[in-house]
Amino acid sequence: MIDFLVEMQYCTVNGRVGTTDYTCISGAGASEVDYVLVPLEKFHLVKSCLVERTTEIRCDSGIQSLLGKNLRLPDHSLITFEVNVSEYSIENLDKSLGAKQHRLKKMIHKLPEDFMTGAGVQDLLAKWVKEMESVKAVIEDVDKLYGK
Repeated sequence: MIDFLVEMQYCTVNGRVGTTDYTCISGAGASEVDYVLVPLEKFHLVKSCLVERTTEIRCDSGIQSLLGKNLRLPDHSLITFEVNVSEYSIENLDKSLGAKQHRLKKMIHKLPEDFMTGAGVQDLLAKWVKEMESVKAVIEDVDKLYGK
């Protein structure tokens, strides 16, 4: 990954700006697996970066009473970062876009408003929901086996 970042002239924000913490904490240990990456020439625009563990968010927000007993918190932390974009405007962005990006912008505007409502998309979403429900049922069964 380091070679890729050097070649692409990108850098990680994690650990360079703001708080430093692991982004994945599980029974197997803690590791840094989620990154905020920015181009080197834009790094100066990053104002802050905060890594918050889901356990801290749960406790600090007071939502514990709203969560079910069997709900498992994600093992990934929440990364929030703030970027100063005041020097940018739509006009400046339009001027800085390359030809390919400009064509992409025009193509996006041509997308029909209902492109996500087609039968194929709805079928795919229904399939994903069924798969998630199936996984949830398996987790509940395993939890019952272990008396959770």
